Amino acid sequence: MDYTIYYRRFHDGSQSDFDSAVAFYRRLLEPTLKTVSRDSRILDLGCGHGLLLNALQRLGFTNARGIDISREQVALGQSRGLACRAVDRDYLVSLATGTTAMFDLVFMMDVLEHMGKHEQVLTLSAVSKLLAQDGRLIVSVPNANSTLGLRWRYGDWTHEVSFTELSLDFLLLNTGFRDVNFLPYEFIARPRLPLIPRPSILPWAFQRIARILRRMEAVGELGANGWKIPLSLNLLVECRKDNA
Repeated sequence: MDYTIYYRRFHDGSQSDFDSAVAFYRRLLEPTLKTVSRDSRILDLGCGHGLLLNALQRLGFTNARGIDISREQVALGQSRGLACRAVDRDYLVSLATGTTAMFDLVFMMDVLEHMGKHEQVLTLSAVSKLLAQDGRLIVSVPNANSTLGLRWRYGDWTHEVSFTELSLDFLLLNTGFRDVNFLPYEFIARPRLPLIPRPSILPWAFQRIARILRRMEAVGELGANGWKIPLSLNLLVECRKDNA
């Protein structure tokens, strides 16, 4: 399957596309990246055509590389001089059988949902082995709690599963990770002056209204537990390798 047929609906690979991704990842990942050394060994697992790799490079990280099973997307990244390569689907699991402690930080941004459950377990266990002691993993996945959770799950034909905070926590704790910490993930940034009415704040305002209604529904159905459910389109998690 040529995954670029789907991916280019959202990312055209232009310079402006790459530039906007830098600003997005800077905002999204700032809580984690501010504590990461610029020479840390970083792997972007499922790098696509390199939007995150490019952002990391622009933000001063000098030892980041990526892998992906989509040769078409990797070719686009390589054409921009990014350190990415195409691999077979079992590459990481095979690598982990003979190598350990290769990376300080691994990103899996919108990757796990493309795997069946068995492959998820094998891949995350391999990532744990390849991380250095106390190494970190950053994961983003579709959020089944979201108002548009079903669209997010089925809009991409290659998706195998979606996640809630409970299922993702369960998976990570069973595959060699600890200290699972859910972080904010918003595609729409909060306006600097949200109380001043103007057309540009409408998407954010509509989102806020929808979230209030969704929260009311969650509390109505689940009681006090409904207050704790993350409602963003994606879930974002930071966790550490379990050295026990």
